[in-house]
Amino acid sequence: MFGADTIVLWEPEAMDLPLPILRFLLDWWRARRVPGGGLPPANVSIDPLELRPALGHIMTMDVLPGAHDFRYRLFGTVVAERSGFDLTGKLVSEVPAPPDAVIWFRATYAAAALERAPLYTEHTPWSSRSVTRWYRLILPLAGADGAVRRFLVGNVPGEMRQPSVAWLEEMAPASTK
Repeated sequence: MFGADTIVLWEPEAMDLPLPILRFLLDWWRARRVPGGGLPPANVSIDPLELRPALGHIMTMDVLPGAHDFRYRLFGTVVAERSGFDLTGKLVSEVPAPPDAVIWFRATYAAAALERAPLYTEHTPWSSRSVTRWYRLILPLAGADGAVRRFLVGNVPGEMRQPSVAWLEEMAPASTK
C-alpha cells in the first residue's frame, strides 16, 4: 500500500502542517467551532470567496449511515486534474485505486468521524501515474445531534511523478506494441 513515510496526525496545530493551504483551512475550521470546543455545524456556510486560497484543493463529503462509506459532494478541480479522475457524486469505495488504498481512505474518514477530530495524513501514493505525495487534512462538521455528518477536506498534491517505463508501455497505442 503506502510506504513507511506515511504520516497520520490527530488534531494538528497549524505549525504541524507543511503547507499554507492546509494551515488556512484549519484556521477557517477553528474559527467556526461551536463555543466550548464543539465541532462546526455540518450546515456551516461555505463561501467559495472566503475559501479562495484553497479553491481547487477542497473536497466536501457526506458521511453515510454507520460511517462505513462517504460520498464526495465536491471533488476539487486541482485534485481531479492531478489524480486523473473526478469523484464528485461518487463514493470513497468507488475510488479507482488498489483495494488496500480504498480501505486506507475509508478507514481514515471513519476514524475522523468516530473521533470527531481533525486528522492530517500524508502519503506516497501507489500509482506510477500520479504525484509524488498527497497532503490531506480532514475537518469534521457535526449535525444537530453532535455526530459527524460531513467533512471539509483539504487535499494538496505534491510534484508530478515522471512516467515510468511500464506506464509508457501501458499508454502506447496497441498498434505499436
